[in-house]
Amino acid sequence: MFEELRIKVIEEYPFLENSNLDIVKKFEMSDGRASSTYLANSDKEGFKKFVIKTFNQYSKAKEKNDELIKEYIILKMLNGKNIAAPKVLGTHEPKKYLLMSFVEGENAALVAKDDKKSAIIFEKVGEEIGKLHTVDMDAFGNITQIKTSDWKEFQTNKFNMNAENIKEVVDKDIFDKATKRFYGYEYLLEDEAKGKPVLLPHDLHLDNFLYDEENKTATYIDYGIALAGRPFFDLAKLYIWTFNDYPDQVGNFLKGYKKYIDIPNDFNQRMEMYILRECFGMINFFRIMEDKKELKNTIDFLKDYLNGASHIQKLNCSNLAMRIS
Repeated sequence: MFEELRIKVIEEYPFLENSNLDIVKKFEMSDGRASSTYLANSDKEGFKKFVIKTFNQYSKAKEKNDELIKEYIILKMLNGKNIAAPKVLGTHEPKKYLLMSFVEGENAALVAKDDKKSAIIFEKVGEEIGKLHTVDMDAFGNITQIKTSDWKEFQTNKFNMNAENIKEVVDKDIFDKATKRFYGYEYLLEDEAKGKPVLLPHDLHLDNFLYDEENKTATYIDYGIALAGRPFFDLAKLYIWTFNDYPDQVGNFLKGYKKYIDIPNDFNQRMEMYILRECFGMINFFRIMEDKKELKNTIDFLKDYLNGASHIQKLNCSNLAMRIS
């Protein structure tokens, strides 16, 4: 079934040629969608059981190699720190395939469906994200491309670019309201820019965590779109996506997260600023990828959010009543 893939992996990693390499399966997301990773085994020492990663379905052609190299760089960096992460295998920067150690655990998105385990899952996920947000980076922005020393400039440039691209797909009233509200928080963005850049995985959702029941640990496993920035921006997708299904778990998440990251008094306002910024980015992304379902879902979320009718307004740890009219 995976013979063609096996041949291509050996072409990139010739030392596996006589190792009885066997690609066992392709991993799936919690909703049944196929991931871009495969489980493999062989009789070569150090490669008895490992993972092969290639480009995911959303990778644009010009970014494919960048995505794997970025993950390679980050994992090499994390492997030298006290942070749970897959270990890089192989001898070079990946061209088409990244080889990683196999991490024990279950998909956290599936485990969290068990009401008896949800609280500990979210606390451990919070802890792990908090640890990652303590990893210092050299400069803001894309880790493998041109970087910037100014977080405010990076965020406003991204917001303006996305805004220009989504004007035609978002209702004008919603667009104008979101833009005005985002720039009403300019003073917070200036304050955020005073902080140092840290590692942001930037794809935080439960499918990207493996939970080890025995050791009660959560391991983040996908750094393909990571960047360097300020930590609360990284939480926006989590609020938009994951806490839609688990609004009562945000307190448990923050319980773990606060063990490593301080939460300021104006945390809710900072999160609102980043939620608006992330919504524009997600809408533009799904527009480019022609993913009509997720495009509609994100636009609907933004509309509900601006009208005070989204799940976020109901979260037990957030009071987002303070708004800029």
